Amino acid sequence: MKLFCPVCHSSISAAPDVAEVACQKCGMIVDMGSVDTRPGQAQLPVVLDYSGHEIGHYRLSECLGSGGMGTVYKATDTETSKEVAIKLLYPHLLALKHQVERFHREASALRQLNHPRIVGFIEEGESEGRYFLVMELVDGESLDVLLKRGPLDPHLSILIATQISEALEAAHAKGIVHRDHKLWPTHCIELPRSYKTRR
Repeated sequence: MKLFCPVCHSSISAAPDVAEVACQKCGMIVDMGSVDTRPGQAQLPVVLDYSGHEIGHYRLSECLGSGGMGTVYKATDTETSKEVAIKLLYPHLLALKHQVERFHREASALRQLNHPRIVGFIEEGESEGRYFLVMELVDGESLDVLLKRGPLDPHLSILIATQISEALEAAHAKGIVHRDHKLWPTHCIELPRSYKTRR
C-alpha cells in the first residue's frame, strides 16, 4: 500500500497488516487505523482547513500543522483575546472509539504536566461534535528549522539536550512516556541571546 505523509507529503510504503508506520523523511507516526484502505485510495484522509471558523469561544486563524490524529491551529480566545494553540481531532476519527479515547488520554496526560519546558494545558472540550484540546501557544522556531541553518555548536547542543531532558524527566516522574516530541528551542529552551537573534 502506498500512502503520503500528512506532514511532509513524502510517499510512505506500508504493509496493510501493520498498526503504525513511520515516515522515513520526517518521522511522523501514521496510525494505520486512520487510513482509508479501499481500492483506489492512495493517500491519507484529507485534512480539512478550519481557519476562520469558531469552535466554542475560540476563533481559528491559522493552521500550524497536522499529525496522525489532528490538526493544530493558532486561535484567539474570544473571551480573553489571548492567543492559544488548539488541536482538533480529525473528523473521520470521531466514529472510531479507540481514537477518541486516545485523544482524551493525550489531554489527560498534558493536564498532569506543569513544567516550563512543556507546553501548558488550558482546556479540553467538545463543540458541535468536534473534540478539541487547547494549549499554550508556542512562539518561535522548531529545532528542525534551527538545524536547517547548519550544525549546532557542541555547547549549544549540550544546552538543548540538557533542558529537553529536564522536560522528559518531569513527564517520566508522572509516569508519562511520550513518543512524539515537538521541540521549539527558541521558546522552551534558554538559548544564548546571540543565537536567538542570529538569522
